[in-house]
Amino acid sequence: MPDDADVTDRLQAMSTHDPAGFQVAALPEKYRAIMFRGIRAFRLTSTRMEARKKMSQDRTVADRQGVVAGLRVHGGADELRVAALIEAGLAQ
Repeated sequence: MPDDADVTDRLQAMSTHDPAGFQVAALPEKYRAIMFRGIRAFRLTSTRMEARKKMSQDRTVADRQGVVAGLRVHGGADELRVAALIEAGLAQ
């Protein structure tokens, strides 16, 4: 069973990208103690994963061409890779 320090560390790690800036330590101590009593840790082990690649296939050809053009304008490596994936779908 994790202790309060472990729970605090895990919650803080999960909230590092919270746009609202959640900070576990900023919660009043009494509230934090009540909240921690309700937290139950568990692990999930995945046995399979299903995925689909979605590269704007549901959009019109003109929309997809516009997306490709916009991504190429930004010109970063990630943008160019995504543009190439969408463009490859245009040929199908």
